[in-house]
Amino acid sequence: MLRTVRRLRGAYDLPVTANNEADFRTVGVQYVHYPWNTLPRPDVEIRWYHISILLPLYYRLCRTLSGFAPAGAHRNLTLVNSDWTGRLAHRRHGFVCRTVYPPVTIEFPPVPWHAREPGFVGACPPRSGSSG
Repeated sequence: MLRTVRRLRGAYDLPVTANNEADFRTVGVQYVHYPWNTLPRPDVEIRWYHISILLPLYYRLCRTLSGFAPAGAHRNLTLVNSDWTGRLAHRRHGFVCRTVYPPVTIEFPPVPWHAREPGFVGACPPRSGSSG
C-alpha cells in the first residue's frame, strides 16, 4: 500500500494514514495506534497465526517490501491515540508526537438543531482529589 501511495501522491495535497507509521517520501500525517513493528505486540492483537518466532521475520519482510524508512516517517506530523503510545513511538522511532484521543461513542439526548450550541464534547483529566 505504501508503494501505491507514493506513486499516487502527486495527485493529492496531503497523504494521511490512520494505520500507524508511514514513509510517504513527502510530508504527511500519520496517526499511530501502536508502532507497527514494535515487539512484543499487545495481547489483544495476537491471533492464532502470529507465530512468535516468525513475527520479527514477517515485519522485516514487510518493511523491506514497503520501502519503509523511519527517517522518511519523521517528515510527517505524528498523531497518537494516547500519551502512552506517544512515549512508545518516541522510544521506537524518536517521533515528536501530538496526542489526539480517539472518539468515544455515547448516546446524547435529541436536541433540536436551533437549540444546539457551537462546540464539541471533550474529556478533561480529573481534578486532583477527585475520584474520576
